Amino acid sequence: MKQRLRHPFVPGFLLGLIIILCFGSNAFGQVLEQTFREDAAKFQISTPNADWRLAPRTITPGAIRATIRYKNTVDQFTPNVTVNVGLLPNESWSLDQLIKKDLDDLPGHIKVTERKKFQHHGHEGFQMKLEDPQNNLVFFQWTFIQNAKTYVITAASRPSTLPLVESDLNKIMQSFNFLKN
Repeated sequence: MKQRLRHPFVPGFLLGLIIILCFGSNAFGQVLEQTFREDAAKFQISTPNADWRLAPRTITPGAIRATIRYKNTVDQFTPNVTVNVGLLPNESWSLDQLIKKDLDDLPGHIKVTERKKFQHHGHEGFQMKLEDPQNNLVFFQWTFIQNAKTYVITAASRPSTLPLVESDLNKIMQSFNFLKN
């Protein structure tokens, strides 16, 4: 009787391949969450599910350090969240002074419908809801000061699309966090 040589790698490989083909297609076909980490600006932000994507950026980022976009354009606009990092106009400024300047600089057609201070992961921030009827947009904006830098996280959507994406926009903004030094 002839004895067949069996390679110990083959059964394990085949079993692994069968498991991947049967159960792993969703894991490879969809990204459930992505986290963007910016070590230079010391923050991170995440997508809530596969409906949102981190947009590519250039090697040398400008003020907009991160952009997260919805998978589709809805009502001729793609809902999105941006993180804008800049230098504080004056290092001695408080959050109140920064917000006053930002509100003074708003175009006249933009309406501030909500505004208040809040705490987010131990950091004082300011949140606003803005409406732009001229361009049919609504914005949720969070502003923070950290290490003489301004951090402005802005979520944008059409008012008609807001019921579809508001929960996700909130999850994205809630995921924003400063990195420890």
